[in-house]
Parts: sequence; structure tokens; C-alpha cells
Amino acid sequence: RISEAVHRLRERTGAPRVALVCHSMGGLAARAWVRATGGELAARVVTLGTPHRGTFHALLGLGESTRQMRVDSDWLRALAASETPAVRERFTVILSHHDNIVAPQAIQTLEGATTVELGGLGHVTLVYDRDVWEAVEEALSWAD
Repeated sequence: RISEAVHRLRERTGAPRVALVCHSMGGLAARAWVRATGGELAARVVTLGTPHRGTFHALLGLGESTRQMRVDSDWLRALAASETPAVRERFTVILSHHDNIVAPQAIQTLEGATTVELGGLGHVTLVYDRDVWEAVEEALSWAD
């Protein structure tokens, strides 16, 4: 689905590359898409509240995606191992130390990515907060 959306956006705009802004598990989906496609079409990827190294709450869920989001799961480790420093430089991670879904929050960074740490925001609030969107706008300004 990400590839289809990127293709449609590039067709409509004529842009050679796109920026992705992803919330929660969407950030993991974007990372998997970058791995699967080589990432040449992604100028920037901004993640909001993404469990980059998993979340303890995934222990409570069912299904493959939930198992993949367990802290330091094999899937997450393989995903991280597939990413080069050049890929990671295109990522901006925005996290809240008060995220009520992604926990522990302190491990939600990506080595080599730009990290923006905020406080006082819950998991869903990250999508609607003005300070978050200012950070997103700044991250997107770095896209080529």
C-alpha cells in the first residue's frame, strides 16, 4: 500500500521523491517499505510515537504485527540490521516521554536519525499537537 500511495503521489506532483509522516506502527511499516524497496523514493521519513524497538504493551495483543512489536523482537532486530547509516540519516523520530502506548519511551530512538523528544503528550496527542507539527515541518524542510 505504501508503494501504491507513493506512486500515485509522484504521478500527481511530478516529484522524484516523497516524504512520509507516519504515526505509531506506520513508522515501522515505512521502515519495512524502505527496506523492501531500497528507499530511493523516500526523501525523508518522520515518525511520531513509533515503537522503533518495540513496546511492552505488545505482550498483551494477538497477531503477527503485535508479536513483531514486542521489545527487541527478532523482526525489529532484523529491520534495524538492514538499515544503513545513509538510510537512517533521512529519518526524524518524534517521541513523547509520556506516551501511554509505546513504552518504555527511552528506547524509541534510531541510531543515526534525528530525534525530537517532547513531554506531556500521549500517544494519540502526538498527531494533533502544534509543537509536534512544527517539528514535522522543520524535518520536512530538510528533504531534497
